[in-house]
Amino acid sequence: MAKLSISDAAKAAGIARSTLYEKINAGEVSRGPDKTIDTAELVRVFGELKDDRPADGVGQGGEVNEPKRAAHALWLQELADRQQDQIERLQATVDRQAEQLREADERAAEERRGLLNQLDRMTLLLPAPESGPESSRGFWSRMLGR
Repeated sequence: MAKLSISDAAKAAGIARSTLYEKINAGEVSRGPDKTIDTAELVRVFGELKDDRPADGVGQGGEVNEPKRAAHALWLQELADRQQDQIERLQATVDRQAEQLREADERAAEERRGLLNQLDRMTLLLPAPESGPESSRGFWSRMLGR
């Protein structure tokens, strides 16, 4: 990956040096210990860099401007790889949570069946409702059987 000076980086990004310094001071752009800025970092922050090459592909000093293109392609590939990894991790999380939800649903259904069975057995143990004059007795009389 190509490393650029502040001036070259600002020119490649199509911004003023002062804007680049502001981005560096704000922590939006990082630079190396040698105070240069990687072209991949510029692409990450500013998008596609300006291409100052003429149509024949030769730059101002007669050099071919391929490092910038290669850095851009490498950065895009790294970004795509990271995004694919993140997608795979998220899919694994979704699959794991879906399985946990299915297991919880099965446990809840089993518990519901058990409670309904208990209710059925308890209903069989209850005496038949009384009818007639005895139903007019008070609550305590009915409870104490008097």
